[in-house]
Amino acid sequence: MAGHGHMKDRDRYTFHIDAYSPDSIPMARLAEYLVQLAGLLGNTDSVHFLEVGDGSVQLISEVEYEAIPKVRERLSRVAALDAPDDARKRYAQLNEMLRDDNAVGSLSRDSQNVIRFPGKEIKRPKKIGPFNEPGKIDGVLVRIGGKDKTVHAQLMGHNGETQSCVVDRDRAREMAQHLFGAPLRVIGVGRWERSESAEWSLISFRADEFIVLNDDDLEDVVVRLREVRRTREESGANQFEILSELRGDDEIH
Repeated sequence: MAGHGHMKDRDRYTFHIDAYSPDSIPMARLAEYLVQLAGLLGNTDSVHFLEVGDGSVQLISEVEYEAIPKVRERLSRVAALDAPDDARKRYAQLNEMLRDDNAVGSLSRDSQNVIRFPGKEIKRPKKIGPFNEPGKIDGVLVRIGGKDKTVHAQLMGHNGETQSCVVDRDRAREMAQHLFGAPLRVIGVGRWERSESAEWSLISFRADEFIVLNDDDLEDVVVRLREVRRTREESGANQFEILSELRGDDEIH
C-alpha cells in the first residue's frame, strides 16, 4: 500500500443487486457482474475489489487516491448519458444482466447514489413482424444469377450501397440485358422485421416487375460503372469478366 495514500483517501463504491443474497448468487454469475463493473469503473490498475457485502448482494470496490477524479468523472458521464463507448456498453450490459436476473441495481459512492440501473423495469420494445409491404428498389444492376428457380439480382444505389432482390427466371432474363446499363426501378414486395432493439431490417425483397429509369436518376453510379466497363473493354474483357472483377470472384451465384 506504500505510496498510495491511506485507506481513507480512497473512494469506496458499492454495486447493489436486489435479487440475490451472497449465498444465492452463483459464483460464475458473480464473476460476470464483477467483469462488467470493473469495465464500467475503468482505470483498472487503481480499482480493487474488496468484498461481497451482507444482505442482498453488494459488490464493494475501492478506487486509489490518484484515480478518484477519473472514476468520478467517468461515472458522472455515464449518469448523464454522455459516456465514452466502452463505459456505455458496460452500463447497457449490466442492465441486460439485471433484467435477465429479474433485478434492479444501483451504484453508490460511500452512501450517495451515483447511478441507478433500472434492469427489469426497462420496457423492451416488442419484436414486430415479419410482415410484407409493397416497395421499390432503384439502382444499376451489377449482379444477377442463381442455380435454382429463384434468381438473385443485386442493384447498386445512388451512394454505392447495394441491395438484393429475388426474381423469377423470365424476369431475370429481361433484367440481365441491362447489366451495368441504365438504372432500373424494381417493384415488388419487401419483407420487414423490427428487432427488440427497435431496428427495422429488410429481410428479403421479391421483385415482380421492373422499369428502366433515365440515366440522370442515378448519374454517379452510371458514370462510375461506365468507367470500370470502358477500361475493361479496352483490354478486351467481356461482360462476365467485368462482373467478376467488380465482385472480386469468378462465379455468378
